[in-house]
Amino acid sequence: MQHGAGSSIEWNWFYPWVLSPYLLLGALIATVGAKSRSTRLASLIAAIAVSLGASYLYVDAMYFHVSSTSALIFVFVPPYCLLGGLAIFAVTALLARKMTATNDT
Repeated sequence: MQHGAGSSIEWNWFYPWVLSPYLLLGALIATVGAKSRSTRLASLIAAIAVSLGASYLYVDAMYFHVSSTSALIFVFVPPYCLLGGLAIFAVTALLARKMTATNDT
């Protein structure tokens, strides 16, 4: 990443792995979120939950539980964020749809 006091950043194919949950959730918000108010709300809740959860795990591993295996957090958190974000989106979309259906009647 950063070498000494220099500011050169080398490209690493690990970056897309770490950023993939956020890119896919962004694509989900851009495509599905524009359809209705309930899906916009669901995608917003999923994005906030994934961002807060991942931030907590990253900060905890980097600053509070520092060990030789702390870097493994960057391997295991992205797929869990992706699956968790999709699950949260699905649940909140169903709940929001049911709430709007009961409010319409």
